[in-house]
Amino acid sequence: RSSATTWDAQVDLPATEENRALTLEMIDDIMAAAKRYGSGNYIALTNDDTINTIQKLIDPKGRILHGQNEVEFTQDGVVTRRGHGAGRIPVASLITNGLTIPVFSDPNVAVPVSGGAGNLYFIDLDHIELRVSLPISYFHTDMGNDYLRMDYTQIFHDILFGGNLIADRFNCHAAIKYIAKG
Repeated sequence: RSSATTWDAQVDLPATEENRALTLEMIDDIMAAAKRYGSGNYIALTNDDTINTIQKLIDPKGRILHGQNEVEFTQDGVVTRRGHGAGRIPVASLITNGLTIPVFSDPNVAVPVSGGAGNLYFIDLDHIELRVSLPISYFHTDMGNDYLRMDYTQIFHDILFGGNLIADRFNCHAAIKYIAKG
């Protein structure tokens, strides 16, 4: 992120590359900055350690990650707008700046510094898309299938995918990085 331009994503970084304590004010401030440029259709991505850190912050103040927000998994991703539809399931969500943001956990969200909880990303779904150039394809070799010639008997399995994550604007997305475990 460059501080010289307003077109970059909103990123909250510490002065040094050391983990720091997450605060509710950090979440509120970064979302206030990102919300000005976005549609309000947000999701949050993080890992389990960061969700636990947020829960420890919220519980003493009477705000909780609750299961009242419903999302629908569709062919195009996740739909968070209210309405009725088949397949809507409740997920944990975070309330900030008048937005109810569903929070998704993935163990693959990076931990930048050893001992940290992980990063917290806020993605505006109306300003990001996945363009697929090679759909998910599965290939394997069999005993006697010689489309892949080899000099020994072994079965190989490959799953291939090619795509680009495209954002039509960056200033509506946000990240809080270098979060210490709560």
